[in-house]
Amino acid sequence: MKINENHFSLIAFTGFFVFLYIGVQNTSKQERVINEDIDNNLFVTIAKLKDCGRYYSSYIYYFDEKKYDGLYEGDRDSDSKIGKYFTVEISKKNPQFSRLIIDQEINDSIKISNSGFRKKTLDEILDAK
Repeated sequence: MKINENHFSLIAFTGFFVFLYIGVQNTSKQERVINEDIDNNLFVTIAKLKDCGRYYSSYIYYFDEKKYDGLYEGDRDSDSKIGKYFTVEISKKNPQFSRLIIDQEINDSIKISNSGFRKKTLDEILDAK
């Protein structure tokens, strides 16, 4: 039996959507596992919005004096929030798992400092040059 171009196109098209469906299902499962881990081992701290991309914004936060990076599926308003501080929920067990709460901006400098962010000392600034 010979497969003509129309049949091949239909098979390729169907295969692509099956592959896409499986990828979405795996991503959804991974997100559920991460969210369950955060919910079961919740620790709330502060993150700084670092950068905004087309689809995702990046942020940083500290846990046990170690710096972590996170990604936030940004809104259109994220550019105006770069450099500002927000609440982030993380897992104490797996601190690389995090959820940024972009509608909870933090302005308290003491809380920000206590969460691991601090001003650079003069020596650090001079050494960076």
